[in-house]
Amino acid sequence: QAEDGIRDVERSRGLGDVYKRQDDVIGTLAEKCAVSGVEIGILTGDMDVLQLVDDKRNVYVLALGRKTSDIKKYDEEKVVEKFGVPARKLPDYKGLAGDASDNIPGVRGVGPKGASNLISRYGSLEGVYANLYELSEKEQDRLREGREDAFLSRRLAAIRRDVPLGVDLKSLKFEPKWGEFKDYLAARGMRSIASRL
Repeated sequence: QAEDGIRDVERSRGLGDVYKRQDDVIGTLAEKCAVSGVEIGILTGDMDVLQLVDDKRNVYVLALGRKTSDIKKYDEEKVVEKFGVPARKLPDYKGLAGDASDNIPGVRGVGPKGASNLISRYGSLEGVYANLYELSEKEQDRLREGREDAFLSRRLAAIRRDVPLGVDLKSLKFEPKWGEFKDYLAARGMRSIASRL
């Protein structure tokens, strides 16, 4: 029912039927913009989109903290500092570590540090599973038992970049009417915010 309401609003704004998983929409828009050489800054509180960070294509994430003033810019170096793996490997990382906030199970007993070590060493889930013989018997058992969850988790964590949106990028150009917006805020008692625009 909520999805129908969202679709109605989108249609009324001339956007067609674009209801998709929001991360996939962001990924697709970032991909389209990157192809056209545009610098892309993604402002979000959702760390899942860090897998889209790509210095070569000028894609970065501005992550919101608890306060709106706590904004951290993530480039490839910052992603590696946080997770121990490059941005493009985050779906593989989550395949092992999981993500409780998104109900992604991962492999029981591996955890973030273990996932980081394994993906850094072997490059991907396929690499990890191709080299199980190099790991301890306990690790092998854990990974064999969790193999299905690992690949499912990676698929759940991966952001698509090819969702059909049915909109032209030019139609999404944001051209605010700052004067009207400032008047709107001031009329509602938000003068301090209006004064900063």
